[in-house]
Amino acid sequence: MPEVVTKKAEKNQELLHALETKMEAMIQKKIQDMNVVKKSPRLSSGSSLEEKFLLVNERIVRVEEELKHQRDILIDLKKDMDRRFEENQKYMDKRFEENQKYMDKRFEFIEKRFEAVDKRFEQVDKRFEDMQINMEKRFEQMEKRFVFMQWLIMVGFVTLGTLISVIKIFD
Repeated sequence: MPEVVTKKAEKNQELLHALETKMEAMIQKKIQDMNVVKKSPRLSSGSSLEEKFLLVNERIVRVEEELKHQRDILIDLKKDMDRRFEENQKYMDKRFEENQKYMDKRFEFIEKRFEAVDKRFEQVDKRFEDMQINMEKRFEQMEKRFVFMQWLIMVGFVTLGTLISVIKIFD
């Protein structure tokens, strides 16, 4: 935002410089016109000093009026430029606010999508935990069966060993 203001100020300075150069050119032209007055036939050497003075004064008054007119034009131009810059600033502010609202909406949408993804991960975590609990129950059941089978085999060997011992004793 400060860059835009700086660019606008630079542009203003450039316009003012261009106007100043035009004014200087016009003043130089007016001065040259005044030099032409010296050469004009009305100011010939036979004219009286008062007539020359009046003609030069009249010319100075016209130049001053023209300069005043140019000054008024510059003032009006400056007012128009200020008005245009204010309009542009309002327009830029409006665009910035619209852009900000659009970005806020996009961020809200993205945030909702992240929340949905988080919920899905929570569901996956819950399913994984449920599967883990189910697997632990099944392993416990298998362990109980293995313990039962170990005892059964052990009892079978002991019974068989006892039977073999009893048979050898009575034989």
